[in-house]
Amino acid sequence: MDQQDTRIELSKNKITEAALEWMLADGMDALSIDGLVKRSGVAKTTIYRHFESINDILADTIIKTLPKQKSVDTGSIITDMELLLGYTRQSFESATWGKLLADIVKKTIQDEEFRKIKGKHMAQMMDPMRVAIKRSIDRGEINPDIPTENVIVHMIGPCYYAHFECPDLYRTKKDIDLIVHNSLSEYLVNNQ
Repeated sequence: MDQQDTRIELSKNKITEAALEWMLADGMDALSIDGLVKRSGVAKTTIYRHFESINDILADTIIKTLPKQKSVDTGSIITDMELLLGYTRQSFESATWGKLLADIVKKTIQDEEFRKIKGKHMAQMMDPMRVAIKRSIDRGEINPDIPTENVIVHMIGPCYYAHFECPDLYRTKKDIDLIVHNSLSEYLVNNQ
């Protein structure tokens, strides 16, 4: 990385660190470019050079905050998904991500521009699941006619629900295993 790239990364990091600090203290809706100029010490023109909008800053900050999903390949889609959902649950329980999750969901529902930007950024979070599903299709475990995103939605949906509505559920490996088995049952070839 050359000196210019290093400066760019440093200024982007100052912006996203200030944004994260602010989001944790006051929520996502409180964030503004003028406030970020004051908090980060980065000029407004520099902020706009790196990010097109406040929503770009939000999405980039969220991605940098997310725990990285680990890729797994146990040879079984059921075991792979049990592990991946376990990682997802751990991320929900992290102090930073757990605090931001409700704001992220709310903003995703209310702001179409943010939803589109976040969707592009967040797609990479689900890549380990996509890879595991593709491998399971190649191994003949999952029906190849089923869209990968359907499988992911059936996995992640119960996790979000449990996090917000039933926080005492989905705490144990048994809970995760049950979500995986229920979610995958209709997609498995020969109901393995």
